[in-house]
Amino acid sequence: MGRFAKTPVFSDEAYALWERPVFEKFLPEVWTVREGDMLDLIAYEVYGKHEWWWAIAVANNILNPLRDLKVGMKLKLPDPSEIERFEERW
Repeated sequence: MGRFAKTPVFSDEAYALWERPVFEKFLPEVWTVREGDMLDLIAYEVYGKHEWWWAIAVANNILNPLRDLKVGMKLKLPDPSEIERFEERW
């Protein structure tokens, strides 16, 4: 099983549309992207779960982490309770 096997995918069976979560609570700290950072590694360092990378992407409007993640960017970090709230729905 790959490390992204449990990453949630939102879809509408007919149109494959993604239902975007909206986070209301964030951690007080902000992550400044460093050279070599990737969302899954940031998620692991912050939350201890690399599979929560998608939450950081959603909270920061990052559609393509390979293209949109830039050194020096400031990333908002969703509160873990918010991420768990969305996981419970799946």
